[in-house]
Amino acid sequence: MKLSTIITVIINHVYISSIFKYASSLKFKDYIQLKNTTNDNEFEVSLFSRCFSKDRERIVIIGNYSIFRPNSYHRSTVSKDIVVLEIKKNESLKDYNTKVKYYTLHNSSMFNSLPAHNFVVAEFKFHHFKLAVIKLQRSIWWNAGGFFLIKNTLIFDGCKNAPVILDFMWRLNVLSTVYVCRDENYKLTFYTYNPYNGRAPKYWSRVGKYSKNGERPITLLKNSRDYPDFMPACDVLNFDKTMSLERYPVKLCRSAKHNNTKLAVSIYEQFSHDIWDHLKASKQIFEVPDDSIGTITEGVANGTISDTLEGKYDMLMIDDYQREAWRNTLNTFIVSGMCYVTEKRIKPIIHRLIGSLSMGLWLSLLAFILSTATAFTLMLKNSFTENVINIIRAVVGTSMLNEPRRWYRKVVFIWLIFTFMIVNYYLQSQMNAILTELERYFDHIESYESLSGYKYEIYSSEYFRQYFYNWDFGKRIQSVDSVSHCLKLMCDNRVVCIDDCVEMKFKVRESLKYHISRDVGFNRYNVLLFRDDFPLQTRVATLYRRLFQSGVVSAYQVQQSWYFLKERIAQTYKGMPLNKFEFPFYFLLYAQAFALLVFTAELLVFRITREFNIFGYLQKRLHRVYR
Repeated sequence: MKLSTIITVIINHVYISSIFKYASSLKFKDYIQLKNTTNDNEFEVSLFSRCFSKDRERIVIIGNYSIFRPNSYHRSTVSKDIVVLEIKKNESLKDYNTKVKYYTLHNSSMFNSLPAHNFVVAEFKFHHFKLAVIKLQRSIWWNAGGFFLIKNTLIFDGCKNAPVILDFMWRLNVLSTVYVCRDENYKLTFYTYNPYNGRAPKYWSRVGKYSKNGERPITLLKNSRDYPDFMPACDVLNFDKTMSLERYPVKLCRSAKHNNTKLAVSIYEQFSHDIWDHLKASKQIFEVPDDSIGTITEGVANGTISDTLEGKYDMLMIDDYQREAWRNTLNTFIVSGMCYVTEKRIKPIIHRLIGSLSMGLWLSLLAFILSTATAFTLMLKNSFTENVINIIRAVVGTSMLNEPRRWYRKVVFIWLIFTFMIVNYYLQSQMNAILTELERYFDHIESYESLSGYKYEIYSSEYFRQYFYNWDFGKRIQSVDSVSHCLKLMCDNRVVCIDDCVEMKFKVRESLKYHISRDVGFNRYNVLLFRDDFPLQTRVATLYRRLFQSGVVSAYQVQQSWYFLKERIAQTYKGMPLNKFEFPFYFLLYAQAFALLVFTAELLVFRITREFNIFGYLQKRLHRVYR
């Protein structure tokens, strides 16, 4: 059965039953005036058909359809696109009291039990309407982000319940609601609301504001069908109300650990603030201890996560993706993890030289030298020590001082010389590789298994410390507030620092001094967690998705990390003041001048001494000649 046919049957039955009730009260003159409403009924059916004409969007209909024999009606309308919920006579609000909500992850809830997008609620009494909506909220079809069309089946009440019904829908966090009724003149009228501001497209007029118990009021909007062509009606009825929040208060929560330094606010937090500023919201930021965030255990939330889901906060910025609450989360696609920072320890040259050859090659070379030295002892008739020295000379490429005299011994000797040339070539290539090798450092900490084999002092935040309770080195882990404090303890000490990878990018980078390794078996997914049925979740997700797809998030992440490192370098490595720089400069200058004077004096002394020596020599020579 087509949807338009179903809606036509519903409206005609409601319309006819209402007329009979009204006619039974002997108001026949007013009944004559209702004959002009036939066109409105046709328009209403057309409106329903157009707004809910998408094939892939499920439609949920709920209301008091007892006059239509609900059992037969339900059997005739069951399809993959239409769901009819019935209200039984013995049902009441007590049957739907608030219970503990469980957050679980199943294939059925992820793929099969998807919520609907369009809802039709038909009631004429507020008590029955409230029961219908609460039952719908407790069902698997509930979707606060859907479009709700509420039809008043009693056409003679003058839309008096419109403010109360719309306020009730807003308390359930439903943003797109249209209330269809007839005013005192039996004209078809639409009511909706804007909880953030009084803006609305044309054809809508402001009725006023409605507030209950002194809370922030909602703006009521009215739309009467007093123009010939109302189409496209769906675009006018279901308009976007989240373009500007007009200082609407939004409660944001985050961990207090991000206040340690002025730039320690992570990237995804910064972008969430930018998005709320773009929406012109009034941010109220709350901070909680890092150890009170909580988790979801066996479907039950606890800690700050539970407070957020229940509505104490509108949004929580957390570092762990809670899979059970996947409907309430926005993945920022900024994947972090657990990183280890250690100081690079350079291998000594002897250690690198010994490590250039395997133990088997060293033993083979030693056995070859000893056997060759024994053979040379017989061939050259030298001592064993002299032959060992000659072999070492041959290995390093130096000529030997002896050679055998017999021809067959010379053949063996020449073969050994060529062998030594090959060994010399291999050793030289290995030694040259030592100068350019990348493995000039000792092995680093690459995973949590490496912490067991190395005697390091381990420093970590309290958050990451909980993951090592079952390991033998868990008792050796000392708590530290930040990796910056740990780096101060690392100078020439065997210390390893454990912290979040994203946080670490703001404080240290891979260099000749530090080595950063990421544990591939541990990932953290930075997410934004929203309260249940938060009406602005879709809007925030859309804005963030645009920023991420444009590459702004990645560029900003690199820019902020480099900026923080420059700030840290400027604070850590300060330049030498001029008063301290003058002394070594002038000392070096005076030392060079003094060295020049000493050198000149030495030349003079040498010259004078030489002259005196020549003069004395000539004097002695003349004395001998003339004696």
